[in-house]
Amino acid sequence: MIIAKRKARALNPIQFNALAIVFLLGLMPFAVAIITNSGSSSEGEYKDSKATESPGFFYGPYSYWLENGGDNYSGLYYANDPNDIGANRTYVENGYCPARSMTIYPCFEFGGGLTYPGEVPMQGMTIPKSHYYTSQTYIGSSGNGPFSWFLQPRFIDNIEEGAAIDKFKISFIDTNVDHNCGSSIFTNISFEGKIQFLYNNRSKIYDNFDFQTSNKYEYSSRLASWTAICQIGFETIFDLTGFETLELEEFVGGDWNNVSMVLTLDNFERKDGQNFGSTDLPFAGGQEFFTLGIEHQEVNPVEAGFIIKTGTIGLAVITFVLAIASTPYWDPFRNAVKGALD
Repeated sequence: MIIAKRKARALNPIQFNALAIVFLLGLMPFAVAIITNSGSSSEGEYKDSKATESPGFFYGPYSYWLENGGDNYSGLYYANDPNDIGANRTYVENGYCPARSMTIYPCFEFGGGLTYPGEVPMQGMTIPKSHYYTSQTYIGSSGNGPFSWFLQPRFIDNIEEGAAIDKFKISFIDTNVDHNCGSSIFTNISFEGKIQFLYNNRSKIYDNFDFQTSNKYEYSSRLASWTAICQIGFETIFDLTGFETLELEEFVGGDWNNVSMVLTLDNFERKDGQNFGSTDLPFAGGQEFFTLGIEHQEVNPVEAGFIIKTGTIGLAVITFVLAIASTPYWDPFRNAVKGALD
């Protein structure tokens, strides 16, 4: 006995369009994300962005603080010692010291001290904390932001000419005091980040980075006989998409030795909901210095560009096919493609 099989009924135009809409709205965003991130894949080791040099202090052109916490404690310093000229420099906003009778720009400038190899996990630079230029003990609180710094090209002078950067890992560490790793001084925090590149009087900004981390930085140090130590600090990873990597490479033109950076961290919060003001941050509090370390991962720009462009063309073709599949244009298109392949 022969059993006849019914031919599956084709989708009518309304059904097909419904499925096409589901695809575009549901799957397209994932496809775009996969293509974008596949073009920025870098699995190698991080490299020091600052060239390895003997410890010491390097000078100008100077870098400087742009914002140092968002709270003005100048009045508290004046009340503590009216004769303290340094109290004029306890508040920085957009690179200025609003409390000074005579405005100086930049008002909180610094060079950078170089740490010893093995003291921290990367080639580090020491920078004055947010209220360093005052003779009095630190007054006030950490503040919840913004904290921002202008960094001269010498902070990233180890990036090779022509390199395309996938990620920047920027670490902030208060190396002055070691704490018990189980201390209650450590807590989970969140904040936002922004990184800006300056080149030839032009600017390129990448923002909307959200960080969920802790203010505990644990590592093995040569100064502690390579045992684990815990200090106030954290690392931030600015992971660029493939599009952003290629955009930045074109913007810089490979000339990293002449690129300055502006780092901004803002909107700090404690995850336990408590007031942030007294929370320890590596760059706020005291008259010491903190350590800033910058590292990077590179990606092959030719490979990244090929993946992104090929994937983008593929998505464009799929979108076009879906757009005309239920219209009178479908048969002529199908016949044209079939003819080209025959």
